[in-house]
Amino acid sequence: VNTTLFAENRDSLPGERRTAGVSCAVLRRDDLFIAQAGPSAILIEHDDQVERYPDLSPWLDGVPSEEVNAWALGERHDVNVALAHTTVDEGDTILLTGEVLPRLVSPDSWHSLLSQHPVQAVLEALLSEGRGSDLSALVVRVGEEPVPAVRPAVPAADDVTDSVEDATPVSYTHLRAHETVLDL
Repeated sequence: VNTTLFAENRDSLPGERRTAGVSCAVLRRDDLFIAQAGPSAILIEHDDQVERYPDLSPWLDGVPSEEVNAWALGERHDVNVALAHTTVDEGDTILLTGEVLPRLVSPDSWHSLLSQHPVQAVLEALLSEGRGSDLSALVVRVGEEPVPAVRPAVPAADDVTDSVEDATPVSYTHLRAHETVLDL
């Protein structure tokens, strides 16, 4: 992805350049391994606390990219991937998202949002906090019983010709969400 974006951006005008961010989380037993590059975030609700990865971000905190050695995909030839590790327990909630939600939600609100039950309630709360923005969210609740995926009620934009009912499970006009529950 970075190679393609970088090549396209080299031949584009500054206002036409595109960038991206990516988060990857691998859960193995109670170990959570995280890899990130660009504007994205992972939030983990654990023991009544919420941790954000990365803890310091140019896109979320306004610090210069050079200070934290972080650039969006498509900005440079090489990718700098930030790696992290933490542990999780049964009942913890993991949210993978882009930069939109962390900008809109106050840090004090994350615990109450991510600790809601069931996971569908978390998705609905995130949609509400998104205030009509185009956002993405993948929510994982560790160790609960699997539940069937349910699409949140999302109003379609006027300029969209396909209906929400015809959309794939992870594609929405204003929210792309996927519900996953893992049994350790």
